Amino acid sequence: MIPLRLESFDENEVLLTDAAELEEIRRLARAEGRAEAEADQAAQMQRAGMELAETLSRSLQDMAFAWNGAREEMLAQFDPLLRQILGAVLPEAASAALGPLVAEAVAPLAAAATARPVRLVLHPEDLAALRPHLPAPTFPLTVDVDPQAPRGTVRVLGGAAETRIDPSAAVTEILSALDDLFTLNQELRHG
Repeated sequence: MIPLRLESFDENEVLLTDAAELEEIRRLARAEGRAEAEADQAAQMQRAGMELAETLSRSLQDMAFAWNGAREEMLAQFDPLLRQILGAVLPEAASAALGPLVAEAVAPLAAAATARPVRLVLHPEDLAALRPHLPAPTFPLTVDVDPQAPRGTVRVLGGAAETRIDPSAAVTEILSALDDLFTLNQELRHG
């Protein structure tokens, strides 16, 4: 190959470079350029990945906040409606359940046919709802009407055992649990 002549700018002398040496310099320069380009590309990809991860994280946070806000708003709107529905339905359901629950509690006592009478203590307003559910009088049964007895509650006294049937307590517990749910939701929203 033809030797390359390079002019030295420091002095007025001419330098000669061998073609093989020049080819080696070119090869090393290309390899160094490729390595720098690959390192630059890797750094750019890493930055792009980090930016994408940050954007995705912000988007997920925004979606979570939006979902929580929608959930809170829905519960806030649902609270009065649910209270109104339960306030209307549950007391009637408890009143309707009183008779069958008393009949269920009296049945085993009636089957035992003990000499001791089974005694029911209830509020006067509950007697009409209870009467159709009482078993046929094949055993001693007394019904005591007590105006002091809590409305919607029946005490069943049979022998040494006493059972209190109080479906209205279940209504109170359900409404209390509903209050707890909405109170907790408001505390979480503001706390």
